[in-house]
Amino acid sequence: MNTIIKTFKKMTPLSKAAIAGILISSLGTFMFMPYVSIYISDLGYRASFVGVVLLMFSISQQGFTFFGGYLSDKLGTKYICLAGLSIRIAGYIMFLFSLNKALIIMSAVLVGLGGALITPSLKVTMSIGNEEIRSSVFALRNTVINFGAAIGPILGGVLYVYSINAIFLSAAILHVLVFLLIARKKQIVVEAEEKGNLPSPSIWAIFNDKRILYLTFAVSFFYFLYVQFNLSVPIYIKDFYHKPELSGTLFTFNGILIIVLQYPVMIFFQKKFQDHIVLVLGMFSLACAFITLVLSETILILFLFTFLLTLGEILLPPTLDNIATKLAPKKLMGSYLGFMTFSFMIGGGLGSLIGGYGYEWGSDHNIRLLWMLYSLVGLAGASLIWPVKKFLKESAQESIKEDAV
Repeated sequence: MNTIIKTFKKMTPLSKAAIAGILISSLGTFMFMPYVSIYISDLGYRASFVGVVLLMFSISQQGFTFFGGYLSDKLGTKYICLAGLSIRIAGYIMFLFSLNKALIIMSAVLVGLGGALITPSLKVTMSIGNEEIRSSVFALRNTVINFGAAIGPILGGVLYVYSINAIFLSAAILHVLVFLLIARKKQIVVEAEEKGNLPSPSIWAIFNDKRILYLTFAVSFFYFLYVQFNLSVPIYIKDFYHKPELSGTLFTFNGILIIVLQYPVMIFFQKKFQDHIVLVLGMFSLACAFITLVLSETILILFLFTFLLTLGEILLPPTLDNIATKLAPKKLMGSYLGFMTFSFMIGGGLGSLIGGYGYEWGSDHNIRLLWMLYSLVGLAGASLIWPVKKFLKESAQESIKEDAV
């Protein structure tokens, strides 16, 4: 706790507001997400339409985060964040009146687009001015988000007893509070001298950077495996252990581990190892998680699997954000952070598609062989991440030249 307080004190005023805002908005987002499906179902729509709504939400948020990052580079992180908050607030309020398919989809898209603007702009806000403690700040960000993810659904459940509209209205009010919090703080930008010497950022510049393209591809292996925790593993528990309720216990275990261990574990590894090694260790931990499923079919093994998977989850995302900021030119930081969401879209998308067919094959033939194949995917991902060491050295040299201009 003392190290968290020390990190928070060292942060810039705007990034402190951003952390507080992330906590508040996470509570609002995660009190909303578990119950929107119930709301749509209660209106009499089929599960297939619920899937369409969630897909549109995912596409509007994950698919446009890169453009949100680019806009934050061009127009300023604070103002893009405020625009995203305004759009998301409008989406939550529109849900109060969404009684037909068109309005429901439009509301979901607005909530998603708002998130696409908020996420990269806040990441850049927490990066600028906090260079010496950047890795600690990103670890703190993940801790705060996961705290919201754990508490938000509980608050949503309490509000749902009264009315689903209470959830939508509360989520909107919480985001209004974040808007007011961010609006009061002064914008932090790249120094004027640097802006004058650096060329105007081009949205195509990132596609010419083979380093960020390679990193995005390599990290997609992590998300390919991680989605199996939500897809293949729960079905495996139901089919082979005949205890479907055990999945909920493992999800709770995962959430508690992240809240308790995210910051101290991340800080420990960042002090002991270089960034690229932390990434490799995170991927290797995930590979080991699937190896445990090969060894035995006991409940204890499931908890060991979840622990190793959670360790990978703790290490990889904040380190990835930190590396992206190091690879990015100063005026394209938001674009680079936004671009990294494509690793989730690629890996998570393929993981969902292949994972379903893969589990059917494994359950019909040899489930342990499937887990072994997934562990090999993890090891392949770890080996692909190793060249990032070279990228970071190149980026450090470019940064020195850039500062000398």
